[in-house]
Order: sequence, then structure tokens, then C-alpha cells
Amino acid sequence: DMCFHSKYRSYTGQCNNFDHPTWGVSQMPFLRLLPPIYENGFNTPVGWDHNKRYFGFPKPNPRTISFELVSTEQVTPHSLYSAMLMQWGQFVDHDLDFIATALSRQTYTGGARCNRTCENVDPCFNIQMPPNDPRLRSMGPERLPCIEFERSAAICGSGETSPIFKQVTFREQVGT
Repeated sequence: DMCFHSKYRSYTGQCNNFDHPTWGVSQMPFLRLLPPIYENGFNTPVGWDHNKRYFGFPKPNPRTISFELVSTEQVTPHSLYSAMLMQWGQFVDHDLDFIATALSRQTYTGGARCNRTCENVDPCFNIQMPPNDPRLRSMGPERLPCIEFERSAAICGSGETSPIFKQVTFREQVGT
């Protein structure tokens, strides 16, 4: 039993749950609640191809959704909850499911840094900003019209070279 001699909790999370010693361990894949859905059926996220249509329509821009649905003319404090609720949620989220990002912040094919391209080239999956976005106006002309965003790191052995599973498998995320 690998946890037999474990007197104290480990910083990696290993053996913190004696019934399931690898649950929550850093550098281990996350278990999925639902099967993955990829645009190409294997490893590209939905929204990767801006020209692809779903039910006859392109996927809406995530920044536009945030800007149109969440923004208000004025910020009004909530009568019951403070900003501490959001901060606590952020803490819990990062503690439970903080995902390792790709090892590189440069495109794998051309070497361009993710913050210097608005193209979707692995590992870059930048979010385009609409022309009327207030953040775009405040950044100045030298900035690209997108928000830098890198994909999570895939687990070693997943994908096309899967010696672990002995078959082609979906891309998986790794916990940090």
C-alpha cells in the first residue's frame, strides 16, 4: 500500500484520500463530468474555426457576450453579497481545479508569441475583441485586438501517441 507510511499530508495531494490516493494529486489528469466535445472531434476546442456554423450560425464571440450581457451603466452594490463572495469563489476554483497551461506561450508551428498574434494556432486560443470594446479603446494602437489566452496543457500520453491507453484518445487536462 503506497500510503501505509504516510504520517503527514503531502504537498502534492498524494495519499490525502486513502481510498483514492491519486485523487487531487498535482500533475494528474482531471476526471471529466461529461465527455469532451471538440470541433474536429479530437482536440480543437469549439470556436476554433470562426467560419464553422452550428445550427446555421457561427458561435458568438465570448467577449461580446460578456460585454452585452454583464455590463451595466453603473455598478450597483449587492444588498446581501460583497466582493468577498467572488474572491472566495476564485480561491476555491483555483484550489480545486487550477489547470496547467501549455508549456509554451509561443505558437508551435511558427514560434510567434501568443500575445503577438490573434490567430488560433496551438497553444494560442486568443479571444477577439469587438471594435466597440472599451478595453480595446484604452489599450492604444500598438496592441492587437484580442485578449491573450493559452489552452491548458494536455496530459502526456494522450492524443495520437497514447501509450497509456493503447488507442487514440481525447485531449485531457492536467491539474497543477
